[in-house]
Amino acid sequence: AGAFSGAVSVAVVDNTTQATIGGSETLAGAAKINAAGATEVTANASESVNTVTASAAGGGVGVAGALAVKVVKSTTQAEIGKYAQINQTANGVAGQSVRVAATENVTLTGGSGSGSVGGYAGVGATADVNVVRTTTTASVGDNAQIAATQNIGVEALAEKNVQSAAVSAAGGGTAGIAGALSVVSLGAKIDGDAKDNLGNGKSASYADEAMRKDKVSGKDEKGNNLLGSSEYAQLAGKDVASASAGAGVASDLNTTSTSSLDKTQASVGNGANLAAGNDI
Repeated sequence: AGAFSGAVSVAVVDNTTQATIGGSETLAGAAKINAAGATEVTANASESVNTVTASAAGGGVGVAGALAVKVVKSTTQAEIGKYAQINQTANGVAGQSVRVAATENVTLTGGSGSGSVGGYAGVGATADVNVVRTTTTASVGDNAQIAATQNIGVEALAEKNVQSAAVSAAGGGTAGIAGALSVVSLGAKIDGDAKDNLGNGKSASYADEAMRKDKVSGKDEKGNNLLGSSEYAQLAGKDVASASAGAGVASDLNTTSTSSLDKTQASVGNGANLAAGNDI
């Protein structure tokens, strides 16, 4: 017989993707752009995370379970800034168009599972937790002036695709199974029932502890450097360990905010003027 600690995997994506034509608090300081054809300010981001987390054993064993956490909280922004001047001195040129577009695509797949086969099996709780809280914005700033003989577009699009599975199973004469939980949170806090089943913060703390362990800059049981002995490997290990030490998901899983934590927005600011020969 033996005892296994639970398996844990944590993935956090926190990127910022921006495309900007600079603005200013005054007309004199803002960007001025004139084009004979298309003017495009586009920010495109795509995040894809796939994890499989499992604990398993055979014989008279106790399996602690498996925890998988995936968090995406990226920002994608396309902007024409305040007081920017687009096609103001090249107004009326055939074929002009202006497009400000931000797109975000998030795909989360995978799951977690724990199991044991034998005469007696005790299997701990299994959880797969997916949190998506992204900000996707396309905007024209206050008092910007935009002209085009064809179309002017301001577009924001966000797509979220989540596939989640959690399985806990045992086979044998006697089996005790703590259960399996799949949680998907898109732009909202995790509700009370899910938090209760996740141990009221204990799962988040366990995930943080696993993330912050130094697994790269130290030595193995034989005294060898984990990433090799080269100077580059040692510096890389220290950088990774330093970044991991400050990482965590507890604040994302335990937030109590009642407002939306996800935003997809296309906007035109106050005092802006858009003049198009075709559609806006």
